[in-house]
Amino acid sequence: MKKMTLSALMLASLFAGIAIAGEFDEPGFVTEVEDGRLWVFRQGSQELKDFEATG
Repeated sequence: MKKMTLSALMLASLFAGIAIAGEFDEPGFVTEVEDGRLWVFRQGSQELKDFEATG
């Protein structure tokens, strides 16, 4: 029961992070939330490609 509750909380926090990142979307930029941090990249930038490749 504890594992199921923990899994549900983790899944809910993942979706909350996605919703929060969406609030900051601006044309020409991409936002990501990872480990509670908001990352903002210029769309198509080398930094975004590096982040997508390695996290």
